[in-house]
Amino acid sequence: MPEHRVVPADSSGGAVAAPGPLRVLVQAGGIAGAYAGWLLAQLGADVSRVDEPRPTCSGSEPVRLAFDYYVRDMVTLRAPIRASAGAVAVPGDEGALDRFDLLLSDCPDAIEARFAGSPEELIDRYPGLVVGLTSVFGGTEGCRIPATSLDAQAVSGVSWVLGEPTGAPLSFPPGIVEHQAGVNLAAASLLACSVARERGTGRIVDIALADVLATYVGVNCRYYVHHGLKWQRAGRRPYASAGAYPFVILPCKDGAVSLVGISRDEWLRLVKAMGEPPWSRQTRYQRLRAMGTEYPEEVDALVAAWLADITRDQFDRIAAEFKLTAAPVRTVAEVPTYPQLEDRHFFRPHAIGGREVRAPGLPFRISEERAADATAISAKMLAVGAWRPNSRQLRDGDRPLGGLRILDFGWVWSAPWVTGLLTEYGAEVIKVEHVG
Repeated sequence: MPEHRVVPADSSGGAVAAPGPLRVLVQAGGIAGAYAGWLLAQLGADVSRVDEPRPTCSGSEPVRLAFDYYVRDMVTLRAPIRASAGAVAVPGDEGALDRFDLLLSDCPDAIEARFAGSPEELIDRYPGLVVGLTSVFGGTEGCRIPATSLDAQAVSGVSWVLGEPTGAPLSFPPGIVEHQAGVNLAAASLLACSVARERGTGRIVDIALADVLATYVGVNCRYYVHHGLKWQRAGRRPYASAGAYPFVILPCKDGAVSLVGISRDEWLRLVKAMGEPPWSRQTRYQRLRAMGTEYPEEVDALVAAWLADITRDQFDRIAAEFKLTAAPVRTVAEVPTYPQLEDRHFFRPHAIGGREVRAPGLPFRISEERAADATAISAKMLAVGAWRPNSRQLRDGDRPLGGLRILDFGWVWSAPWVTGLLTEYGAEVIKVEHVG
């Protein structure tokens, strides 16, 4: 098997790396590690996994099915777990980790037993290796605390805002939030690999699921801080409509639709779509903040009366015509056959464990055209040495996006949230404020 590892920098300051895809070894006990490895494989990485005899997802059939889907194409390396100094990753190969650029694990408390060394010892032993870890609470001590995704949802405040205001907090179904740990693990580990290539030294990436979810909570809290509101459970709407009407799920003729609006223009387009009913001309129904925070249920009843004779498909066309920030609410059974997802071939048939299933692909599409005989774009994306930080990187500590300059024209929370995260990785963001 050829080696594809990072070696120390040459005399000119650049990393010396063998050509070929990024080599990844995954120690996956659950969805987070399996999904992180699958994402990198879809982007062109060469991904193998260490066999774990008792994955943490083994008790849930749907989650186990997802786990099997993510790891189905990974080469499985089997080895006994031993706590002695002689434990190795692959039988008969003392330097197995020399063959990899990145080690991903969602069971970091088992790393030392599996690889005969702590993460810190492994990056000392294998120059250039990046070790990416995720657990509920993160850190050397946190990863040893018995915990599940329910703990992460509770500690982060996620469950506090899910459910009816008079009921108990709700949680996401098993496996859902673990995907969030996985995508953050994959992204942060890739950035760490870029630094390792430049410096020729390894590093550790530590992702805590509780921190990931707390980040989402913090972003959404900004709505409420801005309007002087609390954030708590409110059923089919965010509490007090997050400051302005509409922000709610309402019934229609054959199901439900989701309506979102944060500006007067959006409300006026909805009013026009409803045929400009006489009640909409009253001052009471032109005060967006009061409608959202003081009497949203009253406005709900008026809008729902219009929706009562409209099907979801009809509403879909209305939303497109009037450029509404709105959409029909689809059931789980309906999602795989939704025309948009079918057109993009998002769900694809696979045979998993003797069962025929439709499984998701990547949540984005690479649209660049290429000649039939050209190297696949995905292989280029994660090729060793395919991208190197510029010289400014060396003056910006270990942050992998040092020297990258980003222009942010976003005016909704999502764009500055993304660019804010990029600044944490060293990028310079120039924010252009909206004139309104």
